[in-house]
Amino acid sequence: MYNYISLTYGVPVGGEDLAKVAGDLRLGVATGGEDFRPLGADEDEPGLPGEVIYYDQAGANVRCWNWREAQRTMLVEDTQRTALVVEAAYADQHAQVQKAVRAMQDLFEQELHVKGRIAILTRDNPEVQV
Repeated sequence: MYNYISLTYGVPVGGEDLAKVAGDLRLGVATGGEDFRPLGADEDEPGLPGEVIYYDQAGANVRCWNWREAQRTMLVEDTQRTALVVEAAYADQHAQVQKAVRAMQDLFEQELHVKGRIAILTRDNPEVQV
């Protein structure tokens, strides 16, 4: 469902199973060598030095900003708690992100009967408790 939102609104969207995240989920710059096995891959593809990643205490959860997701924290049928991330890669995408987030919340409420909490993270508002 989040891929549908990504394609419809032209913004990157990804999701992590919070039960599989080790500690805090963070966005930062890789030092290199962070454990990472992409969805559908048979081998690890560690983070590269200087690459932007989402990570936790066990390694990288997503590489290439919000593009390459890890098998370790992927969403599955029995996922109960998730963090869904929508990114504005450029300043002029903020309006699209707002539309995408609202549409995703509506879609999940309509199809899955769940209502998520929306939090917008920025340089001035860099964290949220989940």
